[in-house]
Amino acid sequence: NDIIRNQAEGITTIIMEPTRELAVQVDQQLEGFSYFTDISSIAIYGGRDGHSMEQEKKALKQGAPIIVATPGRLIMHINLGYVNFDNLRHLVLDEADRMLDMGFAPDIMNIVNRLPTKRQTYLFSATMPPEIRRFARQLQKDPHEISIAISKPAENIMQAAYEVSDEGKIPLAVELLSGKKNLSR
Repeated sequence: NDIIRNQAEGITTIIMEPTRELAVQVDQQLEGFSYFTDISSIAIYGGRDGHSMEQEKKALKQGAPIIVATPGRLIMHINLGYVNFDNLRHLVLDEADRMLDMGFAPDIMNIVNRLPTKRQTYLFSATMPPEIRRFARQLQKDPHEISIAISKPAENIMQAAYEVSDEGKIPLAVELLSGKKNLSR
């Protein structure tokens, strides 16, 4: 929402992923979320041909607002000297535990040291071992940890599944929302 409300020229968000598969997946989701907006994103990852490298270079030079990247490929572009992070406001480290396990900590620190210090940094991790907590303290000022416990379905919520044809979906939704149809287990 901040990206849409406060559109700035250039790169405003970097989302770092440990693998090219995750970078592609996240970029595809972003394309879906931003379909009806002027926000664009690009996935930047290694293991592709020279044409892809040129597309990445063009997007980085033009300042695609959201960059989804693997650390190694992003460093390569940064070292070539045409990436501008002056308007960067958000850094997202997804699957940080995997990135550390894969040995990306030096690459991530190399990237972080080239970013504006005034930014929000989000670190997501399936596990929070001590080394992830130490890493978070290196990257963030006064980090706050939000833990999400494995949840079970709410006890007082009734769930039901209906097999309906395309033509029957709207009438069923109207009946359910108006309370005319009782949910059956």
